[in-house]
Amino acid sequence: MDTLVDGELALRPMRADDFATMARWLSDPRVLTWFGGRDRPMSLLDVTAKYQPRLAADSATTCLIAELDGVPVGYVQFYRWRDHATDASVLGLSTLDNPYGLDVFVGRPELWGTGLGSRMVRLLLGHLFGTVGARRVALAAMAHNYRAQRAYAKVGFRRVRLVPGAEVHEGVARDEWLMVADRGSYSRAEVGTA
Repeated sequence: MDTLVDGELALRPMRADDFATMARWLSDPRVLTWFGGRDRPMSLLDVTAKYQPRLAADSATTCLIAELDGVPVGYVQFYRWRDHATDASVLGLSTLDNPYGLDVFVGRPELWGTGLGSRMVRLLLGHLFGTVGARRVALAAMAHNYRAQRAYAKVGFRRVRLVPGAEVHEGVARDEWLMVADRGSYSRAEVGTA
């Protein structure tokens, strides 16, 4: 996959030399509050074991690093839900129309609340709806993560179903909102931001 660019923001394929940055982000309690859990910090060894297989050409998950002016600031991954059947069944997501899924986080807390997360998702949606030809993209947001839900809504996601106890996060079964964007809602969100 080529690098996706929007001004000073770029989403580029993850490389092995990004693992140290990922380990720094995924051991930061502020980031782990929302992604992974503070009870599961990841070392460089953990990150390498988890993400190295995802760099293979035949991986079902595409991993990208977000850069702002060439400096890594976040992570985003995408995949077809049918390749993650367990997740799809937990969320009650039909795989009949073959939706894509995505996960995202801004790894630098000082950039939270700046609109960066929305920009990252918008840039990826442009690729998925435009280049890949996806019709629908779905994600799950913890019910109490209002900032993430607002960021996703800005780019056309809508909450479609509250799924009780969908994810165990920090030892607690957390409710999640299944949120979905389709080509039409993405296009309207794009028009609304111009």
